[in-house]
Amino acid sequence: MAGILSGLYHAPLTAIFLIAEITGGYTLMIPLMIVSSIAYAISKYLQLYSMDTQSLAHYGAVFTHDRDHNILTTLKTKDLVETNFQRIHLHTTFEEFLIVIVQSKRNIFPVVDEEGKLLGIILLDDIRHLVVNPEDNKHIKIKTIMTLPPAIVRLNDSMGSVMEKFDKLQVWNLPVVDNDQYVGFISKSGILSLYRNQLKDLTII
Repeated sequence: MAGILSGLYHAPLTAIFLIAEITGGYTLMIPLMIVSSIAYAISKYLQLYSMDTQSLAHYGAVFTHDRDHNILTTLKTKDLVETNFQRIHLHTTFEEFLIVIVQSKRNIFPVVDEEGKLLGIILLDDIRHLVVNPEDNKHIKIKTIMTLPPAIVRLNDSMGSVMEKFDKLQVWNLPVVDNDQYVGFISKSGILSLYRNQLKDLTII
């Protein structure tokens, strides 16, 4: 019983004294210590987290030995959403889009339908050659120049999963949706900036 408790809950001392107290078998303290220690060592080697904290650690609800992971769990996706991107409706003309480009300070434009659902994105770098000759390209349709985003972030996604998408795709901005409705964008630079601030707060000088 002591071995089972030590292995499952990573609590060898609790297992030793609990079983000794229940059974009154203090004369077997040495065997209890040996069994509990071996069970704990093997279990810890095979599984970093105990049975009752494994799911919590996976979802970022408990601090672990990984400092980066710990800091990321304190960051919330909804707090890092940037909304100063000009929305483009699917039926916007190219001439109207050019006016938006001039007024915008961003180089990414989300394309949405009448209900606000995200349909795609337009990257200024992809259409720069069209902007140079607006008269020749004024009949271009928005749907022909928009592209699908490399990935979509849900408003309730954990920051760990968001960073995995950034690292895998090697991009700096991803659109954020809530129930398929466009919300804004989240940037890798914004996450790293807040991460550095959090790291400073946790650093003991």
